[in-house]
Amino acid sequence: MTLDGYLTFLALVAAIFAIMPPVTRLKLRLVSGHLALWSLLFTSLVFYFQFFDLLAIGCPTLLGNWCPSISKQGPITPAQLSFVAVFIWLGIFASAFVRIRATPRRLGVLATTVERLVESAAYPDLIDLVDADLGLIADCAEGRLPYQQRRARLVGMPKPQQSQALIELTQQRPFQVYGPPRPPAPWYQRLAVAKSRFWAALKRDYVATLPSDTPRRGAASKIVDILCRTHQLTVFIAEHRPAFGARLVRLEIRSASDFSDAFLAELCAKPESALYREVANNQNFDRCGYHIPERNVILHSLFSNANIAERLAVYQPVGEYAIARLNPVNDAAYCASLNSLRDRHWDDHGRWRDPTYMSIRYFDIMVQAAACQGVAWHMWLYYIPSLVEGITKIYDLVESETPQFGEYRTRASYLLYAAFDALSDWVQLAAKVPPGSQHAEPENDRVDHDNGNIPKSAALALGIALRRVIPSDQVDYETKGNLLEVAIRAFRDLPREGGLGRLRQVTIASIAKGGLSGAGADYERTLSDLYGEIDRPWQNDLGDFEQAIGYQRWLHQLR
Repeated sequence: MTLDGYLTFLALVAAIFAIMPPVTRLKLRLVSGHLALWSLLFTSLVFYFQFFDLLAIGCPTLLGNWCPSISKQGPITPAQLSFVAVFIWLGIFASAFVRIRATPRRLGVLATTVERLVESAAYPDLIDLVDADLGLIADCAEGRLPYQQRRARLVGMPKPQQSQALIELTQQRPFQVYGPPRPPAPWYQRLAVAKSRFWAALKRDYVATLPSDTPRRGAASKIVDILCRTHQLTVFIAEHRPAFGARLVRLEIRSASDFSDAFLAELCAKPESALYREVANNQNFDRCGYHIPERNVILHSLFSNANIAERLAVYQPVGEYAIARLNPVNDAAYCASLNSLRDRHWDDHGRWRDPTYMSIRYFDIMVQAAACQGVAWHMWLYYIPSLVEGITKIYDLVESETPQFGEYRTRASYLLYAAFDALSDWVQLAAKVPPGSQHAEPENDRVDHDNGNIPKSAALALGIALRRVIPSDQVDYETKGNLLEVAIRAFRDLPREGGLGRLRQVTIASIAKGGLSGAGADYERTLSDLYGEIDRPWQNDLGDFEQAIGYQRWLHQLR
């Protein structure tokens, strides 16, 4: 390679650098130090071979007769060696492009770059920059890297600081030992104490020579804080990069719950978001619960391991958003739209863009995943009675001569059905969960909280939801009867004996009482009235339910 060829090569490298994506240039900053050293070395070699006649040095004896063979006459010319050096240099550059990954040493540079990208609102570049290194950043921020764990084992737990008052009191009045003086300890005990003190001092001196981990961990924590607590970045992720947000919520970091709350709230606020789309496309059942494919990245990240959902409390942002939308003060137009007549278009398309319906379906996927995976928590399915209460308060049956579409005339009545249908399905999960699961049967048949048992919690929530609807003067009589029929479906196929028998008794008592406490005689009378109007094609014996609501007594009063 001639000098002109080398200059052409440098021009080509500069052109490639100019047209490469901005993110790639940012990533090169992470390895800029190594590339600079290699570039200096190979540039020196190229210049050495280009000016070989002037700069040639004597051949070391270790190389034997190889050096004298380098000459313009051959067999190896300096131009050929210059070309080989450039080719190796190019290979090092190519490997750097392919394997640009952050290291703990470079987290400070990465944190500075991330901060500048946030300031300039270059969110796509920021996400592309940190996406491949999320695991390293999270582990370093939480002190889980191998070298951090080794250092923590060496350093040990810091001793608690004594108060200055206690130190002064000890110096003024030293402790006095009462009784006869103790005999000196045996020699082997004194030797063991001396050895432990020696090794402790040696360990302390060794730890003092180790470099501090504070700068690296601080840089990683700074990146995590920017990713999880920058509002505009969260909005961008929810709208344009939901898959990145799904990976971020799975990280075991302390601020993951802050990000998941804001991330899910932003997804709920936009009917065109990925969350609505994934819920609509995730309606296939597995052996127990829903089948959640990996293509539904948000649902899969949260519920493929439902312990993550329980740890992050992912029920709260979705439930709170739905409750807020059902308040006319917050969104009067939406609340009024729920009293519109239900039609086929809304049933096929509109309901999947409805925040209340999406929330019910979201809870259904979450609760079933938690029950089937054995998560010992009710996942706050009690949000559903709150949604029922919100729908009931804005319920207004529209009289119309338009033919009724389906069993439920308005959107609000259909949403009530969806809520009761989900609660009934959750009660029946007791017969579907794996044998030995804590959700297979309740501990007792009392109508009280059992937070670790989802079917029993659903039975209590079912009674609470009925108590919100049955006394309401706004909900029409026909809808109340339909909802009671859905509630009865929760227990009608359950046996009367064993663990499932206890669940049946709890469900019946919860419906009859309206939840945890009695709802009064008017509630029971209305239940009996509605039950008497239900068309009962099933063959199940519901004598225990009739006894619980006083149905025969009600019939006797009618006569």
